[in-house]
Amino acid sequence: MVVFYVLLIILAVAAAAVLAAAVALFVLNRGVAAFMAKTVKLWKKRYSAVTMLIELASLYPGNGSAITGVSRARLVCLSANNMAELAAANAALTKEYEALIFAFPTTAGLSDENKETFYVICRRLASLEEKLAFTREFANRRATRYNKFIAIYPISLFAKWLSFRSVEPLP
Repeated sequence: MVVFYVLLIILAVAAAAVLAAAVALFVLNRGVAAFMAKTVKLWKKRYSAVTMLIELASLYPGNGSAITGVSRARLVCLSANNMAELAAANAALTKEYEALIFAFPTTAGLSDENKETFYVICRRLASLEEKLAFTREFANRRATRYNKFIAIYPISLFAKWLSFRSVEPLP
């Protein structure tokens, strides 16, 4: 009878461990997904700021090739199929819009309204870049932690059984 109770206790502890592992997997997975989604949301906000920059730059001659580069990079971002492609496309977009800002004529040639618009767009882009850097770093730390967690032996069995996959960090 004592053996039965010992086996029952062992079974209960094992069941609790399985439940705890499943909950931990779910929580970590949701955390990674939330930060990846936040990164995508910030990228979309950046697209609208870049669109405003393109519209402003198109008012002044001599920015044609830079505008074309930014427009192409933005279209690549919008047509990306997965996070890796999206991250690479956003890195290219950053280079292109920075080139457009440097190719932009001196602000002396801008009207007062367009000067203010230009400064607002540049401040918004700088703020978004700062937020993106923080979010990307945090998401990558979460992804690394999650990937290490699902690689641990007993948890890896539950992860496979519950269809949890490893997550690629953002470049």
